[in-house]
Amino acid sequence: MGKEQDLISFEEAAKWCNTSATTIWEAAESGLLLAEKNPVDQSWRVRLDDLERWAKCENHPFNRPEFSPQHENETEQELLEDEATSLSFHIPNSEAPDWADFQERLLDRLEHAQRRSVVLELQLRQTQKLLCESNDSKLQHEAELKAAQAQTEAAEKAAREARDEIEQANSQAEVARQEAARAKIELESLKTEMSAKEAQWAEMRKPWYKKLFRAV
Repeated sequence: MGKEQDLISFEEAAKWCNTSATTIWEAAESGLLLAEKNPVDQSWRVRLDDLERWAKCENHPFNRPEFSPQHENETEQELLEDEATSLSFHIPNSEAPDWADFQERLLDRLEHAQRRSVVLELQLRQTQKLLCESNDSKLQHEAELKAAQAQTEAAEKAAREARDEIEQANSQAEVARQEAARAKIELESLKTEMSAKEAQWAEMRKPWYKKLFRAV
């Protein structure tokens, strides 16, 4: 009897964990919560130790029941009668459990998983598309940046060449100014020299008697 008192129905387990009997049933179906089948009435029950471990893992509150001496003296028949109150969550009194309901639940879960898989695949494709567009945009931006850099380098080269040409032109202009100044000086010197020679020639062309009178 000590071990029997640790077995409670799914409905009672739901009360101790402040949840629904459906949650207890699904936990037992999935194997997360160990359940034992009563060979007498084919009902399912769980041990308090297993229920407590499951409640801690699932973050459910757990109010462990305290058994009184009177409860410890309950007969197995009383336990069976108490199990009979769990109408909705006991396996029917038959040779096998309700596999049709179990399969229906599995099919529902499978359908939900398939729908979720389709949604995730669509999200993955959308993400891949955005990544491709981002890569294309990045490549285009890099190409435009390279073209702009090439144009900038070409403009800087043209500016340097223009400055060199201007400096060369200024240098040539300075040489031309210096040559013009020298030519002007030489021209003035030639003019002075020509004037002196013209005076000499004029003097030499005068008649001899004029020179004689001038000497007197």
